Amino acid sequence: MACVLGLDIGTTSTIGILIRLPDQVLGLASRPVTLHSEHAGWAEEDPAQWWANVRDIMQELLRTSGIKAEEIVAIGTTGMLPAVVLLDDQGEVLRPSIQQSDGRCGAEVAELRTECDETAFIAKAGNGINQQLVTAKLRWIERHEPEVFSGIATVFGSYDYINWRLTGERAVEQNWALEAGFVDVSTHRIDDDLVALAHIPRSAVPRKIASHEILGSVSAKAADETGLIAGTPVVGGAADMIASALGAGVAKPGDVLLKFGGSIDILIATDQIKPDPRMYLDYHLVPGLFMPNGCMSTGGSGLNWFVRNFAGGETEAAEAEGISVHQRLDQLAA
Repeated sequence: MACVLGLDIGTTSTIGILIRLPDQVLGLASRPVTLHSEHAGWAEEDPAQWWANVRDIMQELLRTSGIKAEEIVAIGTTGMLPAVVLLDDQGEVLRPSIQQSDGRCGAEVAELRTECDETAFIAKAGNGINQQLVTAKLRWIERHEPEVFSGIATVFGSYDYINWRLTGERAVEQNWALEAGFVDVSTHRIDDDLVALAHIPRSAVPRKIASHEILGSVSAKAADETGLIAGTPVVGGAADMIASALGAGVAKPGDVLLKFGGSIDILIATDQIKPDPRMYLDYHLVPGLFMPNGCMSTGGSGLNWFVRNFAGGETEAAEAEGISVHQRLDQLAA
């Protein structure tokens, strides 16, 4: 049977998995990601590190799994959202990515609330005016980094960036576009007026694609860098927590998932759109379903902080058992 490659651009690590369909795991590899916080409330990462990780992971998986690159028939990438990655007109990254947990744009959130009828905005965009809104983050850049803002030619997310590095195709996956605040949920299209609130040209937001839609194929350049075969199809990908929910079996209205990762999420599947300012709204990977969810963006980071500062004494015991310190703490808790 053919193989598929999955990549995850996570907050704390980049992960790659090779699966022989339907469900045989042939290889798993990861590389750490550095989260930078130069000021309180800031959260930034280097997209170049994500791509370097992807290159290393691909080479490791092909080396250790015994699988030939030509056996990989498709690639899908997930990632945290809505991270903000900015490119200039030459395709160069303008600044470090701003992560979903970044809270610097409080003034811009307040500004948007004075400009907009928030009830009407929520009804149209499906999500409220808050610090995760890409529009608010872009307004912060406009105010504090005008030279960066003036050079913006493309705005997209973490896995959109990796898809672009793999294929050369600019696109935004549907859930990044929705959580960014750019989609009119009545038409499911990127809305010119919503984009205009970010003060960027409409052309800076690429076309929206579904998670399962084929975006493009691995370019010759990306093939040289990764060891993949040029022409291998790449799909739109998915928000990490939405993919996790489907993988956990959340597939019909009423199914619920509690996810504990870099962030903590509670997600429910529904066939109705009922925007609520207390929740985030996303598309389910099953067409026709939606996934409202609540999120604590720093939940996993908080756990890691606790482990690092208070549970270091369990590291040696965990290593002796060949497990992570988190697994060791689970054992103790049980």
